Amino acid sequence: MTSCPLPFEPKDTVTMAHGAGGRHTFRLIQNIFAPAFHLSSSQLSDSAIVGDEEKWAISTDAHVVSPLFFPGGDIGTLAANGTCNDLAMVGAEPKWLAVSWILEEGITFDTLNRISQSLAAAAAQNGATIIAGDTKVVPKGKGDGLYLSSAGFGLHRMPFIPSPSRLKPGLELIISGDIGRHAIAIASLRDNSIGFSAEIASDCCPLWPLVAALLNNSLYPAAMRDCTRGGLATVLAEWAEESNLGMELEEEAVPLLEPVRAACDLLGFDPLYLACEGRFLLAIEKEKVEDTLNLLRQFPDGKMAARIGRVTNANPGRAVARQPYGTERILDRLSGEILPRIC
Repeated sequence: MTSCPLPFEPKDTVTMAHGAGGRHTFRLIQNIFAPAFHLSSSQLSDSAIVGDEEKWAISTDAHVVSPLFFPGGDIGTLAANGTCNDLAMVGAEPKWLAVSWILEEGITFDTLNRISQSLAAAAAQNGATIIAGDTKVVPKGKGDGLYLSSAGFGLHRMPFIPSPSRLKPGLELIISGDIGRHAIAIASLRDNSIGFSAEIASDCCPLWPLVAALLNNSLYPAAMRDCTRGGLATVLAEWAEESNLGMELEEEAVPLLEPVRAACDLLGFDPLYLACEGRFLLAIEKEKVEDTLNLLRQFPDGKMAARIGRVTNANPGRAVARQPYGTERILDRLSGEILPRIC
């Protein structure tokens, strides 16, 4: 069900850790893709902004989650929300989606119909329309049922592009809700002996409604990032490295459901590194924190929004979690694969 972090970085081959969204993924992009496509570090975001007068955001995503159906969603829900959420994180309103289906021979029409319906429903929740796609079929045993690849297009709605380059000391860090539910929902299905699947549903949901509410009230985050693979801790570590500032986390302030906490204790997971599919971190001015929290808490998926830390000059390039009784620990990028095939 799980895999331990790698003690070394493989030199010649791809491993499951390269798909975890942490340090190995970053180095794969840095060493292979960025040089091949002549990309700078500022061009390595999940979404890109293009256009002159009207600014458009473009994003692409792939989905290999196993199993295809899980409490709170399925691969179709995940594809629509995941792609649209990447657009929302650069302040763009989702408009259109294109979806490619890689089908394994033998998948049932009933399964395809269920996933198609949930994908369409999730796209509608984001305000997006599916306008294009493609279908391929691979032999039985070669595709694990179904993979989805999607591209999203959205209209940029902010006066600037939120980015780690806009971070500065004194900004406050807010998480939009409780963390870790998506990863635990998937884990519960992979080991029937755990017995808590009925209690924990994935947090998979659209983030654009929350972001749109902030923008409509002139609450413009300096940076936003959804906490998917690698979880909250990896986002904080990335922001620290990219801005060369310190990210200070108050670990006790991070919202966590008790069933998720219990599952983490049982499985030995660190909740800060668990994937979410409907939660995002934002950095905003201190005087706007209360308005931001009040607004987010008006949404069902933002009821547990919380201020969890700050951006500082201390510990430049590092994310530090302050624990109870004054202890601290460094938060690094995820260096292995805690739970493969999570999204």
